[in-house]
Amino acid sequence: MKPRYSDSRGYVRGHLREDVDNELRKLTGDDEAGMYWTLEDYVESVVLQHGLKPIGWPPDIPFQNLSNIRGGVSVLTRLEYLWVHGILKFVRISEDERMAASLNAKHLAPAPKYVQRKSPGGREDTGRGRYRYKMNPYNLPLRHPKTGPKTPKYVPAEWDN
Repeated sequence: MKPRYSDSRGYVRGHLREDVDNELRKLTGDDEAGMYWTLEDYVESVVLQHGLKPIGWPPDIPFQNLSNIRGGVSVLTRLEYLWVHGILKFVRISEDERMAASLNAKHLAPAPKYVQRKSPGGREDTGRGRYRYKMNPYNLPLRHPKTGPKTPKYVPAEWDN
């Protein structure tokens, strides 16, 4: 059963993803191959693993998850047009390009603007105590309140001095 889409943007996005993944599977012979939309994941899974890179990505559209691209259906329709007409396509890369990508992922970024993988960071409960169901089953006030971690998830560079 084919997926149903609530709007035309979802329809175009779904078909573009499906077309890109199918082409990647056809070129690699790997049924599990798929496109990844953060720079590091794309370089690891498409460039280094399969030796392919997309060419023809418009420089004014950031390389990121198709769900997060701003501009509405017109931007996705433009990408789909480029894909269908063979302007946006996958090509094999040389060993020199593969080495350059393994050293610095930015060398094979499909577009000047791209999204990088987020660092995992720390806990999300800064300033709050975690509920401990075994220690306080009746939810009574604690004798010594636990306020959680004191530092934010990401420490600014100025704090290192």
